[in-house]
Amino acid sequence: MSMAGRCATLLGVGRAPLAPGTAASLVALPFAWLIATAFGPVPLLALAIAVGLLAVPISGAYAKEIGREDPSDCVIDELAGQWLPAPVHP
Repeated sequence: MSMAGRCATLLGVGRAPLAPGTAASLVALPFAWLIATAFGPVPLLALAIAVGLLAVPISGAYAKEIGREDPSDCVIDELAGQWLPAPVHP
């Protein structure tokens, strides 16, 4: 799998047989808590924005690579989506 594929599917989490978006969200939350606990909510917000911005070209490259318009296994947006509203208070 290409680097875009690994990133877009969150190292294969997006290939979960049932509810890949939910699986990606569940994987994202513990990392949000760890980042917020270790560094605070501002770095978590910065990372969420960075992942969200990087998700656009990564998702596009992956979709082009596999020849599908909106691949369901492309779940990098779930990571950014879970981190963005999570001003986690340790």
